[in-house]
Amino acid sequence: MKNMIASALFEELGRYLVFLLLLKRSRQFGDGVSLGIGHGGVEAVLVGALGAVIAFIYAMMIDNGPFETNLSVLPPEQISQLKTQIMETGFTAYLLAGLERAGAMVMQIMFSVMVLFGVKSGTFKYVL
Repeated sequence: MKNMIASALFEELGRYLVFLLLLKRSRQFGDGVSLGIGHGGVEAVLVGALGAVIAFIYAMMIDNGPFETNLSVLPPEQISQLKTQIMETGFTAYLLAGLERAGAMVMQIMFSVMVLFGVKSGTFKYVL
C-alpha cells in the first residue's frame, strides 16, 4: 500500500512540475491530453509490451531447447517454475493485460487533465 501511495504522489507531483515549470505556455485541454497519452503510452510499452516480448522470447527458447542452458545461472526449481508459468499462460491472459493497459492509459490521460486543471486554477488540491 505504501508503494502505491508513493508511486501516485510521485507521478502526480511529476505532472504538476511539468505543467508548472516546463509547459508554461502549453496549458490547454489538448496539452493535458497529450501529456497523458505520452505518459500512458510509455508506461504501456515499458510495462505491457516489454513483458509480452520477454514472454514470447522465453516461449521460443522453450520450443527450441536453449531455455535451460541460457538460464543456467538460476536455481533449477526457479527455471522449472518459470517454464511452467510460461507454458500455462494462455492468450487470454495477454489479452486481459492489454485491456488493463488500455484502461490505465485512459486513467493517465484523466489524471493529467485533472492536474492541468489544478495548475490553471492555482489549486494544489487537484494534484492530491
